[in-house]
Amino acid sequence: MTARGGLAVGDVVYTSWGYDQTQVEFYEVVGLTPSGKSAKIVQVWAQDVASGDNMHRSLVPTTTHAEGAPVQTVLILDEHGTVKVDGHHAWKHRPGQQHYATGHGYGH
Repeated sequence: MTARGGLAVGDVVYTSWGYDQTQVEFYEVVGLTPSGKSAKIVQVWAQDVASGDNMHRSLVPTTTHAEGAPVQTVLILDEHGTVKVDGHHAWKHRPGQQHYATGHGYGH
């Protein structure tokens, strides 16, 4: 089954947020509601694939669920599969896409 915005079970969405630093979090779609208007997601760990230095990170999602992470039901907001997770917009991750994040200990 495919939901609104083309989201399907197994897809990954990501948030990118922060002030004076950039945080990225990934969530796997683990279920869809019967209406296809909401998705059930669970956080997965990120992997740093291209650190040039300690200040910058380039992240991709892993397939490992974050230990103890709750399954959340989120509303699919538009035809692009955008959802809102803990107050942050999340977009559909494209395979091979890397996401910039600030390294640990930098920023605030």
